[in-house]
Order: sequence, then C-alpha cells, then structure tokens
Amino acid sequence: MGMKRITPWIIGGLLFVVAALLFVRTATGQMALYIHPRYEVLMYFSGAVLFALAIICITMPIPIPNYSTQFLLIPVLLGLGIAPRALGADAIGQQGTALNQIAQRPKVTTVNPTTVDTTAWNVYDWVVATSVDPLALKGKTVQIDGFVVRNPDMQLADNQFMLARYVLTCCVADAGGVGMHVQWSNSAAYPNDQWVRVEGTIDLHDVAGVMQPLVIATSVAPIKTPLKPYLVPRK
Repeated sequence: MGMKRITPWIIGGLLFVVAALLFVRTATGQMALYIHPRYEVLMYFSGAVLFALAIICITMPIPIPNYSTQFLLIPVLLGLGIAPRALGADAIGQQGTALNQIAQRPKVTTVNPTTVDTTAWNVYDWVVATSVDPLALKGKTVQIDGFVVRNPDMQLADNQFMLARYVLTCCVADAGGVGMHVQWSNSAAYPNDQWVRVEGTIDLHDVAGVMQPLVIATSVAPIKTPLKPYLVPRK
C-alpha cells in the first residue's frame, strides 16, 4: 500500500476519533461544560457528519492533500489532551463588578412573596428576584447549591463566604457568574471551589451602601460537583 493510499486511512481514522470525541463528550455531559444544552443535538449531528466523511475518505478515491493530517491532529490532540473543566472560583473572582450582571437581563418587574413558590429556586433565581425587590423576600426559606468563593474584594466577614454558580446563555465564552453571601459560623471549613448545599433564610445586609441579600445558613453540607454545573435561565 503506497503513501497515497495510506493518507486517506490516516485522515479517515482521525475523523473517526474526532467524531467519537463529540459523541462521548456529549453523551457523558462533558460538552455541557462548554456549550448550552440546546446545542447538544448539533454536536450529535456534527459527529454523524464527521463519521460519514471518514467513511467516504477511506472508501472513495478522493485526492487528499498530505498536510490535512496535520490540521486534523490539532482537534484530536486538544480533545484527548485537555480534560473538560468547569469554571470555578478563580474566574468568579476576576468578574469583579460584573458579578450578578447576567441576572439583570430578565424582564422581572415584581415579586409577590405570598404567591411565589421559591422551594425550587437556584442561586440565579434568587439573585434575579432579590435584585427587583429584596425586602419582599426577606425571611424566605432557601435551599441552594453552589461552589464556595472567597476574594478580598468581596467584603466578606470572617463568618461568610460567597455561594456562586455560572449561568450559560450560549457558551462558556459568555457565561456570567451569580452569587450570594452566606453567613455560617464554620465557613472557614470550606475552601474555594468546594461544592456545598446551603439551607437557611434570606436576610439583607449593607455592601458598599447597597442592600444585598444574605443567606443566614442553618445547614451547610458538602456535595459532589454536579454533572452539569452551569445554570440555564428559565424561559
């Protein structure tokens, strides 16, 4: 078998590997660390197209430039060599004043504490609602999951930490962080990036002259990192 015939097999094999990476990463939830869940169907479709191209490349006598191998090696090496990892405390700390800005986008005009059901709310839901009318939610029971963040710029007391999540609107490139201060006597026991489940009640406290929600925790327990750690805005 000459070099001209070997090249299509190499290119086809690399296409198979890229297609397999798309299928496996999407099926196992790892692709959710990069893109919004609504695009997962597109990932499956792309994998199927690459799979078909690999078969065409191997079975049909189509001229293929030798340098194509080098180009295909790039996504293969990146896909195999870089393990998917969710954004964490370091990225939240870099957001500064941009933290919680993504929660200002929804068109929420009023919060009625007597009729709204907050039992299934996540961090994003609470930040959205308290940005509209924090007084209306004072005293409400809360149960939220997130990772611990501490940063000197967050003006946290010794018995406080920030509970944060990331919200995806399209992909990781436009992900926005949301977070709430949590008051807990043993807060120092949880390092940055530790995922915890917090139960407590909503209170308010002054942060740089602005009243912000504060979770008075009655329980803080470590949990495993969720398979899909990013939140998606509710429709």
